[in-house]
Amino acid sequence: MKENKLIAVFMGVGKHYEAQSSNMFNQYHKSWDWLMPVVEKIESFQDGEDGDLMRGHLYNFRIEQHFVYIFDAESMGDIIEMNGDSKLDATYNAVVEFINQYNKNK
Repeated sequence: MKENKLIAVFMGVGKHYEAQSSNMFNQYHKSWDWLMPVVEKIESFQDGEDGDLMRGHLYNFRIEQHFVYIFDAESMGDIIEMNGDSKLDATYNAVVEFINQYNKNK
């Protein structure tokens, strides 16, 4: 899945992803154990660190049954709203969208 590769690169394991013939990194869409470190990385961004999406912003996730919101922690404004068939699916979709926006604004 190209989205899992996108996440692997974001997490700094892109080289390992390419080297794995079994693509063991294709777990982000299946497992909270794989996906939650990505959520934690996004929430840990600091002002200007890693060329974050918008300088001076901190991000929080609100995970509901079939919806996920990523919002600016200061203004409480939603940046991304995503849905899915489950909490995991919605969170995965939101993470992928965040990384796509992050990559565009880097």
